[in-house]
Amino acid sequence: MKKDIYNFAVIGLGHRGVGLMKSVLFTLPDVKVIALCDNFEERTKQYAVDVKDKYGEDPFITCNFEDILKLKNIDAVLISTSWEDHIKVACRAMEEGV
Repeated sequence: MKKDIYNFAVIGLGHRGVGLMKSVLFTLPDVKVIALCDNFEERTKQYAVDVKDKYGEDPFITCNFEDILKLKNIDAVLISTSWEDHIKVACRAMEEGV
């Protein structure tokens, strides 16, 4: 079933994750970024400002990707973590049906 808006979370806010968020997700009219996660709290706070500027609402922010996967209103995740963490995060997201 097609939705009007797909709620995304971004897990991993390094150069690649932020670049994809801004150059891809922010440009799609049926996508809204509603949650951010990174191991570094400063990054989540820094890029939460960009999300609020784009959508007018504060995103959910966390340093623990498991918190993102517990959110009931997430339709998809953009995973841009280190190679060491990527498989673990992706598998957990799929296990949770995200």
